[in-house]
Amino acid sequence: MNQSLTERQQREREEYNSRVSAAKSEIDFEHFSHKRFGPWSPYWRVYDLVRSRRPPPQARLLSYGCGGGKSALIYARMGYTVCGFDISDGMVDVARKRAEKYALADRTTFSAQAAEELDYPDEFFDVVVGEDILHHVELNRAIPEMHRVLKPGGVAIFKDSLATPRRDRVRRLPPITWLLPPGMKNRRTGETYQDTADERPLGDNDLVIVRRQFPKMKIERFHVLTLLAKIFGNRPFFERLDWRLFKVLPFFRRLGDHVVIVLEK
Repeated sequence: MNQSLTERQQREREEYNSRVSAAKSEIDFEHFSHKRFGPWSPYWRVYDLVRSRRPPPQARLLSYGCGGGKSALIYARMGYTVCGFDISDGMVDVARKRAEKYALADRTTFSAQAAEELDYPDEFFDVVVGEDILHHVELNRAIPEMHRVLKPGGVAIFKDSLATPRRDRVRRLPPITWLLPPGMKNRRTGETYQDTADERPLGDNDLVIVRRQFPKMKIERFHVLTLLAKIFGNRPFFERLDWRLFKVLPFFRRLGDHVVIVLEK
């Protein structure tokens, strides 16, 4: 990485370099074909939107914040020529080794970069895809860069988390905090997660920044009752329950705190 990093970027790189060992698992290329996935899952929705574009020969996809390269390699197997970048040089090294392992090195290129200063030509990519990454970057700088490297008529597709102030206030009150202490991912298994020091869910002001560059922005919300999966487990069950709830009572979608964002150029 030739770029000079801000203090925030440096903290992000160090944090994700420390998580490299967790990104070396085997890749299941049929991951999204399992029964637990479907239109009720925001991750599946991103995958389906990318798949539905049926890449023409030489179509280029940018894996935005590629981490250890799992999604990038799935899209390469789908037929895209994939470039992936990440702030973590350790994660990029994992992605390269995985590409070699799965005989996809000829369809993929990985590099350590910051989203705020991309080292790609103008109008280079047909598709940009990212999962849980936008809330890690400085959007005022990153969104214009993304717009620059995306071809006219191209699309950027992101799964991310969204601040829901009313729900968040309730979450911070007992007895919710007794049942779900901060950082608890699954109460039954004791599994936890660790946010980085600088990440925050996307807020309304962030969406204004995105829409300024991409006026055609579309947002689909997910996960209302799915919060209960942190207590009871079985996340796919609650995702399906939410999906049915949204069909009967569409206004409940407004409370969803996970989103799929589609940006057309």
